[in-house]
Amino acid sequence: MTVERTRGIAVMAVFTFILFAMPRLHVKLGPIPIYIIDGVAAYIILRGYIMARHNPVARYPFRGLIAIITALIVLSEVSVVVYGGSALFGIYTAIEFFLAFGMVFAIPQFVRTAKDVELVLKALSLGLLVTASMIIMSSLPQTRPIAIAIFSIPQLDPANSANRYSIRYGDYGVRGKSLVGVSILSATFVAVAWPMVSYLKTKRFHLSAFWTFVTTAGIFLSPMGIVMAYSRQALSELVLILGALLIFPFWQLRSIMLRPVLISVGLVIFVGVGSSLFFFDRYVNRFTATFNDPFTDERESRRFLSFVTPFEHVLDYPQFFIVGAGSTSNRQDDFEMGRFENNHSLIGQGYFAHGMLSTFLFVFLLISAFNYANVHRRNAARLAPLARDWPRALYLAYLPMFPVAAFSPAFGENVRGVYMFIFVLGLLSALRNPDLMASLSKPANVALRDEAPSVRDDTPLPEESHA
Repeated sequence: MTVERTRGIAVMAVFTFILFAMPRLHVKLGPIPIYIIDGVAAYIILRGYIMARHNPVARYPFRGLIAIITALIVLSEVSVVVYGGSALFGIYTAIEFFLAFGMVFAIPQFVRTAKDVELVLKALSLGLLVTASMIIMSSLPQTRPIAIAIFSIPQLDPANSANRYSIRYGDYGVRGKSLVGVSILSATFVAVAWPMVSYLKTKRFHLSAFWTFVTTAGIFLSPMGIVMAYSRQALSELVLILGALLIFPFWQLRSIMLRPVLISVGLVIFVGVGSSLFFFDRYVNRFTATFNDPFTDERESRRFLSFVTPFEHVLDYPQFFIVGAGSTSNRQDDFEMGRFENNHSLIGQGYFAHGMLSTFLFVFLLISAFNYANVHRRNAARLAPLARDWPRALYLAYLPMFPVAAFSPAFGENVRGVYMFIFVLGLLSALRNPDLMASLSKPANVALRDEAPSVRDDTPLPEESHA
């Protein structure tokens, strides 16, 4: 019996593309934008729950920890009503976070075979191409008008007016951004997708001409897309990925991922580092401000204070130890609970929005999940050659999570950031399915028999005696 795609995996592919290309795609229901990705996630979670009851394949790591974090965040988002916030926005945001964290239990139910991985990664490659292209287009003066026109489509970005303003003026006018969001978040999505899409270029898969073009283009645009966000956080993500590629024996991924880096460096040198096409002076200025005297620079001091202010704030408002004011409270001008602007980290923003307990549990989850990814990275050497690079690609994809937590509020207030983290964690959880790894161990053009049966959700799975 040959390996088949899991029934419903196409919906997972749709979710993947929307998440990495245009997660703000929405329709308006009164004053509230209803995001399409949330509806798709709700369907996946419901279907995944049904599949798990009839045909379970996954043993979920961190299940209890994620449940506690989710409960505290949902409670915090609903509590915004107590502080005079909008009940509609608070409840909808609570639902969004619930769905984002719930995806970690659904993803392993869908990603059961090599064909599932292939389809999800094809969707990811298309999303990567869109986002990397948007970053570059919005940064280059020649193509910026095209980006502005795209940002002006209201269904793609509820904050399009702010994006159109920021793309035209000041430093932000040349910092690449996308339909994912601001520069920092956009570059992070590219950094996360880049290693996983690179896995599609290994000998495990045989791609058509169309998908060869899409994956190749996305991979080659990724380093330049990360750099042209002109963000120190994004640059640190790139350095972490390249450092891991050089330190560990990821031979095949290294050859695939270093090639576009070298081409990008050569292109920059050819055009000229000081060219008006680039904005490398920003890197120099911001790094200078960081290492000289960061506390004299307002932007730098706020980053450092984001790690300190929560511990001062909780002494005056001890309720923030358990429950925060909700992420939507930042948009309240009359909020009277000591609101602070030092939100440039998970600690700063996560504490204020969702309380100290959930924030530190999230930090613990990040560290524990990295250890989990690292274990799979080490054990990859024991796998069949064709399967080794998938855990390694996921390990590389996880590395950007640390700069995100340290230097941005994405995990503390941004559901898109949580979706991204959970997407990678869900794929890591799927590695515990022995049938998936057996499927990945075989060439794409070889029919599997006996070892890996059809994994439709209505087909019983064998016992894990072969694990």
